[in-house]
Amino acid sequence: MDEQIGTDIDGYSVVAGHWPLIGPYSPVRTAYASQALTALVSYLNHAVSATDGLTTCQDADRVLAAVQEAVTTLPAVAEAAADRRREL
Repeated sequence: MDEQIGTDIDGYSVVAGHWPLIGPYSPVRTAYASQALTALVSYLNHAVSATDGLTTCQDADRVLAAVQEAVTTLPAVAEAAADRRREL
């Protein structure tokens, strides 16, 4: 997101605090990141249906844009994991 909304949590900062893009990497950190992804998808599924989860079209547009970006990049993640598995 380009801007932090009110006092809400900045997702990029939260992720960078636990899983910096440039590492360090480990099997445990990688597994936890994938578990966090699953948990966030579950949260979003509930939040977008709640009346207080999205209150304006702008809120919905932000969520839709971020979800679209994630959906676009997830196949590359799955392919990279499958490629790495074949190397092991």
